[in-house]
Amino acid sequence: MKEKKHNHKKHNHENHIHEEQIQVRKKSMTMITLKRLSESKTAMIGLGIIILIFLVSLIGPFFCKYGVNEMIMADRCLPPSAKHWFGTDTYGRDIFVRLLYGGRYSLILGISGSLFGLAIGVVLGLINGYIGGAFDNIFMRILDIWSAIPGTLLAVLISTVLGPGFFNTMVALSIGSVPLIIRLLRGRILSVGHEEFLEAATTINASPFRIMFKHMLPNVISPVIVNTTMSVGGVILEAAALSYIGLGIQPPNPEWGAMLSDAKNYATYYPWMLLFPGCAIALVVLCINLLGDGLRDAIDPKLKK
Repeated sequence: MKEKKHNHKKHNHENHIHEEQIQVRKKSMTMITLKRLSESKTAMIGLGIIILIFLVSLIGPFFCKYGVNEMIMADRCLPPSAKHWFGTDTYGRDIFVRLLYGGRYSLILGISGSLFGLAIGVVLGLINGYIGGAFDNIFMRILDIWSAIPGTLLAVLISTVLGPGFFNTMVALSIGSVPLIIRLLRGRILSVGHEEFLEAATTINASPFRIMFKHMLPNVISPVIVNTTMSVGGVILEAAALSYIGLGIQPPNPEWGAMLSDAKNYATYYPWMLLFPGCAIALVVLCINLLGDGLRDAIDPKLKK
């Protein structure tokens, strides 16, 4: 009996040491990834511009002399000038101020929509990967049907059912990204399913929650992080598209897509109304893609070739 207790304690001690080694390895890989990312000039430029736009959107309006919805009818449809840097719209509202406020909606929608989809996809993907077997076959067939619906169309359908508004728009934007996240996780889980750290966790009778979120998730999350980072730009574009057709953020809130919708009938005569919101969307999406490319190369340098 004493010998069995001694062997059990020894086994637990070895598993504890094994877990500590895994944690040290994870921290080392994180530092290496961050170092590689910092060495990518394009990724750092993209990240710097995104942070700058976010900070300016957050702080800038407090220093502007015009309100976001302040109408000055005498200044209707003015071109860019020293008085109104980006001109004014058909209601005499300052486009520069509205762009700053709109950046809050667009960036937060893009980030929150991607993170919400990530959360749903990770939970469903881990549960599916942990259970496996017949459940996996049935779940993947459901996922095939889910994936067959284009993301933008799905967002339009959900927005139509739930109605406009910030939270409803975020939910609508996040649902389309879930199937890809689940597939990425499933592929990684299948590749690490027979690794020693999972066998060790099962041996010490770790709970399913602990196995999924402490042992499986850190070892399969890398491609999902890259995908989520790069999807932020797509979510911003979809948010702009929903607002453009009247299903996203509602007027008078100045989301960039809503600003494009307001300016579409005046593009021929007052092109600056369409130009500046369009350039803001294009710049942010470009910078996010640059950051995503750099993050992908930092996590797996082989892909750079």
